Amino acid sequence: MTIQNGTTFASQGGRYYVEFNERGRINGQLGRVTVTSNNDPTLQRCTIASTLLGTLRQGKNHTQARDGHTCY
Repeated sequence: MTIQNGTTFASQGGRYYVEFNERGRINGQLGRVTVTSNNDPTLQRCTIASTLLGTLRQGKNHTQARDGHTCY
């Protein structure tokens, strides 16, 4: 897997992360991470942290961009 440009999760030491507190709420930045398969670069998957309550959702690549992203 390869992490794509446009990933907005916090990073440290080359690793991206989302941190949750004891109540399941996100500490810090909301965002997304998008990865592609090394075997098929056209196959994209993303995970999106979309609310302060800690909701994570998964997306996949689309031909039409939404808010500047093709993975949603």
